[in-house]
Amino acid sequence: MNVVDFQFTNSNNPVFVQAAGPGVKDTLPLGWRDTIVVKSGIEKDIAPNKTARLGYSYNNDAVKGAIMTPYLPTILSHYFTAGFGWKKSSWEYDI
Repeated sequence: MNVVDFQFTNSNNPVFVQAAGPGVKDTLPLGWRDTIVVKSGIEKDIAPNKTARLGYSYNNDAVKGAIMTPYLPTILSHYFTAGFGWKKSSWEYDI
C-alpha cells in the first residue's frame, strides 16, 4: 500500500461545516514495504495443572520512520511475551 485517500462529506454538524467547509479531503502516505516476521516460543508444564509460556518476535519495520503518523499503530521490531495457564476441574484458564 502506498497511500490511503480520505474524503469526508455530508456532515450534519453546522459548526464543522462552517469551519471546514462542505467536505474534507486528505491523503495519508504509507509507503509500506514487505516485512519479515520471525516468532518463537516455548511452553513448559511446571505442575500437573500449571503451564508457563515464553515467546519472542522479530518484525522489521514495514513503515519508514519518515512517514510514520499517529494514524498507524506502533510497529515494534522486538518484543517478548509471557503467559501462564492453569486447569481447575474441567476449566482451563490462560493469561
